[in-house]
Amino acid sequence: MRNLAAYLLLTIVLGGCVQGDGTGRVVSDSLMAEIFVELHLLKARETLALPPSGLTRDSVIIHYGLSPEQFEAQMRYYAEYPDAFSALQNQITDRLGQQSHSVRNY
Repeated sequence: MRNLAAYLLLTIVLGGCVQGDGTGRVVSDSLMAEIFVELHLLKARETLALPPSGLTRDSVIIHYGLSPEQFEAQMRYYAEYPDAFSALQNQITDRLGQQSHSVRNY
């Protein structure tokens, strides 16, 4: 019984860290944060009129092992769970801040 309680607790705790994408695959928040960081940087290049990198939104998503449909399924998850999306946004902001700090110290 104690093992069952520990298993349930672990499942609940890990459930806050990963979500299903509708295909049975588990997508971690850290993976989604990496994708969003890359998408933000891609958008920044476009906004600043820097030379094109040759990347597209879908090529970035596929590079990280997701299909565009899986990415959209994950976005629907975040739309249903705004607290999870807020936590993801914090990870993205932290990572972008780290990259900005690295660039300034280059």
